[in-house]
Amino acid sequence: MRLILARHGQSFVNVDPATYAGQDAPLTPLGEQQAERLGRWLKEFEPDIEAITCSPLRRAQQTAEIVNAHLQLPLSVDERLAEIERYDLPLLPRRTHPLQPETAHNDPGADGYYERYKGRVKEALADLLADLMRPKPMLVVSHGGTSATILRLIMERHDVYFLTNNTGLHFVEWTDGRWRIHGLNQLRHLTPDLIS
Repeated sequence: MRLILARHGQSFVNVDPATYAGQDAPLTPLGEQQAERLGRWLKEFEPDIEAITCSPLRRAQQTAEIVNAHLQLPLSVDERLAEIERYDLPLLPRRTHPLQPETAHNDPGADGYYERYKGRVKEALADLLADLMRPKPMLVVSHGGTSATILRLIMERHDVYFLTNNTGLHFVEWTDGRWRIHGLNQLRHLTPDLIS
């Protein structure tokens, strides 16, 4: 079972957060170019993708639709893949020592927001993994926080932060009783001037 996790293309909330705060902002022209490049790259280098599922937020749906113009696959929307509404880094557990994961602890003042978000993403991931014998990969188009949370769920480590550029890809595979991570934040589909 392979999953290809993709972040959406650049949206107006990425470039002008003050104006677009709290809005379901669309892709910028650069974000549309990034999604177009992603679609062409996936068609050439990942031709076995079986289906696409995406977040309900506009920037993710637009990215999935642009990509799917190249792939022509079944496309579904999963509400549970929506982005966390707060910046996730301050919500994650902290370690007191970098080489001692057992020292990780939550901020006692945390209100449980990340735990609820993590639970929602875990439900979506469980459904994606329902058929562990699926021979072809699935593309999941969501958000940096959602992709990072999926990776943290796989690793069972929530004291790790993952950066994902716009249309960055993470490749994960469940095989022979193990998770294999084939690449994090891969941007092979973009030229340097399109990376954001």
